Amino acid sequence: MTEDGEQFEVNQAVQIMPENVQYFIDCNWAESTQHAALHAAVGLKNEVADKAYAEGSWGYLMSASGHSGSDSYTSGWYDPQDDKIQYKLPLEAG
Repeated sequence: MTEDGEQFEVNQAVQIMPENVQYFIDCNWAESTQHAALHAAVGLKNEVADKAYAEGSWGYLMSASGHSGSDSYTSGWYDPQDDKIQYKLPLEAG
């Protein structure tokens, strides 16, 4: 409610993340604004939202077709040959 007594509605999408999240991968959306915001807030281990695997690092292992979108819900990988969409991450035990 405003000073003048006017009522209005405010909507905001909120994503709740565990405090110990280490990686946030936004499949096939390298310019992910969601990843950028989480990286700034909690210091993710992955500097970019998605990438191919390189020895000693992390990334996807397959060659699949990508669906390019404008957000986390409309971009991603698909594999018309029913292979697996796989990632490799260097996680510590525990």
